[in-house]
Amino acid sequence: MLRAAEEYVCCREAAGMEKRRTHDVFDLGEEFCERSCGFPLLEKWTKELIWSSINAMLDDVEAFRDDFHGTELVADGLRRHGWIQLAPAPQPLHLEDIDVDDDNG
Repeated sequence: MLRAAEEYVCCREAAGMEKRRTHDVFDLGEEFCERSCGFPLLEKWTKELIWSSINAMLDDVEAFRDDFHGTELVADGLRRHGWIQLAPAPQPLHLEDIDVDDDNG
């Protein structure tokens, strides 16, 4: 088991991670994955969505899925990937579309 721990530390040092930051995986994980296996970096809107979900879960564990307060950055990212659709543009109103009732006068 000691040998496995030493190999783990050596691998982290070879990847450019300091020995003292062994448990700080969340902050360094993205850069490590990009360097080690070519995993692409997350887009800014994706990180924002993940953090807002985590914070919402920590704030209200019972109903965090029911309440969605996304920013414009998150909405734009979701639109680009097809998760939500664009709102349809309002159609202009034509006079022939208006039904005027002459009996009301």
